[in-house]
Amino acid sequence: LFTNVVRLLGLLAGISLPGTVPGALLRANERFVASNGGTITSEILRFGSYVYVLTSGYGLYGLAVVSLISTVFKFVVHGILWWALLPRLRPRFNQIRFPAVKGLVGFGFFVWITQVSNILITQLDAAVIGATLDMEKVAVYGIAALIIRYYYHLSSSLQGVFTPRLSRLASKSREMLKTRFLAYGNLSGLAAFGIGAVIVITASDFLDLWVGEGFGPAIPVLWVLLFGAALDFSTNTSFSAAVAVDRHRLYGYAALVEGLTNVGLSILLVQRFGIVGVALGTTIPRLLFKCVVLSIYATHAIGVSVGAYLLSAVFRPGLAGVLTIGLSYALNLHTSSDTFLRLFVNGALVSGIFGICTIGFAIVPEYRKKVLDRVPLLGTLRMQHRGNV
Repeated sequence: LFTNVVRLLGLLAGISLPGTVPGALLRANERFVASNGGTITSEILRFGSYVYVLTSGYGLYGLAVVSLISTVFKFVVHGILWWALLPRLRPRFNQIRFPAVKGLVGFGFFVWITQVSNILITQLDAAVIGATLDMEKVAVYGIAALIIRYYYHLSSSLQGVFTPRLSRLASKSREMLKTRFLAYGNLSGLAAFGIGAVIVITASDFLDLWVGEGFGPAIPVLWVLLFGAALDFSTNTSFSAAVAVDRHRLYGYAALVEGLTNVGLSILLVQRFGIVGVALGTTIPRLLFKCVVLSIYATHAIGVSVGAYLLSAVFRPGLAGVLTIGLSYALNLHTSSDTFLRLFVNGALVSGIFGICTIGFAIVPEYRKKVLDRVPLLGTLRMQHRGNV
């Protein structure tokens, strides 16, 4: 049984690389509705089939079959949409130019190195803990790491539109690229710190409701990892901009160095600080390489001030996040969730507080005006304020 499951998953991994090309083409040409429609449809099919397989007793092999079928379905849907919506990008094998293929492979190679290095960074922590401490600590750390993984997935989905948009601007207007780079950095920071504030306030109650009270030691680990992840994603627009101007190769090398530094620091700090030391070993090199070195590199490549970028992407959204956490603690929203419904309500309240801080000072003026104009009540208050002035 296990061998058959591994074979199915290996087949899934084998078709994933060519299968993702149609979806990537749709996103690169900003056909996000079509791309997301195919993905959402396949996910609904996947989870519905999971329920059927589990309730019918087909077990692990059935789950593997469902994963394979739903993934192939998504690739087929994206392929049909690609063929219908992007006729100019249909393959023409008689027009293949090998110098162009070589350039594309070289361009993608460093993106691939970056992604692989990021995966290794997130997976090696458990190995360090298992080798130096015990499996119970691996489980505790794994809970915090799982929440951070979901945080990364959510943040990535929110930022997925920036790379194709900046790439298109890079070929049209350098000044517009600079303006949008700062604006998108601000939006990334707001998403990163807004979601982070909700996690900080609700994490303890969520863990109690989800896995019980025995995983309290995961909270300090979660906070350390979340601090690094929030700063990482608030400055992740720098990577999108570097890709847009074909200056992303340094990111691949930096990711490799970060991974090696992560392992070394984790081994060094785990002896003294336990699983929190492993979290510090992950967070410190991430802050050094991604938030400092690579932000400076990207802003230099684009031609904007690093101070203006960090103010827009980190300091304003970060201050909004800190104020939100402080106000939420003052309102006792961090310890009053005894049901998932109450937890959801508290999370919504935290989001509302962050939204007020965002409109007040954290969002860039261009988008503040758009928000105020599109929300009737806020627009009315804005007009009244102008009249009084």
